[in-house]
Amino acid sequence: MQLQRLYQLPNCSLLVQGLSDASLGNSQCLTIVTRVECGFPGLQPALRGGKDFLVQLTAVVSAYAQGMISGLPRPQSAISRELVQLRSLARDRHQLISTENGGQVVLELNSLQLFDLLDAIDQLVADPLALPDLQVSFAPLPRRHVPPLVPLPQRAAAPAVGLAGLAIAAAAFFALPIPEIKPPKENLPQTEQTAETPNNNPPATTTPPSDSPEIRETASLEAAVRASRAAIATAWDNNPQYEPSRTEEYRVSATATGQIVGYRTEDSQANIQQTPLASLLKPLPAGDRQPLADLRVVFEPSPNGGSLEVSPWDGY
Repeated sequence: MQLQRLYQLPNCSLLVQGLSDASLGNSQCLTIVTRVECGFPGLQPALRGGKDFLVQLTAVVSAYAQGMISGLPRPQSAISRELVQLRSLARDRHQLISTENGGQVVLELNSLQLFDLLDAIDQLVADPLALPDLQVSFAPLPRRHVPPLVPLPQRAAAPAVGLAGLAIAAAAFFALPIPEIKPPKENLPQTEQTAETPNNNPPATTTPPSDSPEIRETASLEAAVRASRAAIATAWDNNPQYEPSRTEEYRVSATATGQIVGYRTEDSQANIQQTPLASLLKPLPAGDRQPLADLRVVFEPSPNGGSLEVSPWDGY
């Protein structure tokens, strides 16, 4: 029996026609694609194709939109396939190219049309009665595709700012009372040693302020995730010696502006020197109890330079 699914948005429509697979036991589920048509009001012609066209359209539009939302454009290989390509023309203009029977259809979309197309694809993927094997893939952007996020003048000014901060910290330090010195524990785990241990390696665990409130509001948490990811990615990109030999996962405390104030890990084999976290660590001054985000930071090794993933520790 011929089946049809239409996903209609104000600025885009996506039509999928096909058949059901009787072996699956559900005659209403469209599983075999015979025709796909994607159209935009006022633009001609409509894009047409089959199952391969639909799969590539889903992958390319999803990857392109992820790049727009995150501000980190995806590599050309993710947004350019044999049958479908997407290119940015200007801030609000996007070129969608479809190859059909050896010919090309080129459409210029605005952002409303593009995101209505993305919405239609999302509805298709979420439809339980259409193509249950169709999926949208989400993956962290490989570090080699992340451009430096701090302009060169700011990076050049960083040492001067650091010296000024050091002078302020030194003045604050001499104003503090002399701390009580406690003898070290006999069997102190290596991941909790201080920076003065004989091997001079940075500690794999630090302690953020325990009485700072936690950032839980979604918008503030998203801002902290973006700022922390940008700071870590920039430090990693500028220091190629940070190359993890295995997956490294850390629980990181950061301010809303991305300042790393503490990190810890349950992995006894973790090597913090293979990540930029220790170089970014900047504890809060005494008495500063600004809200902190509890983040999960994962460094993945790969032959192409590895990838970075930053997300809330408990999800949004």
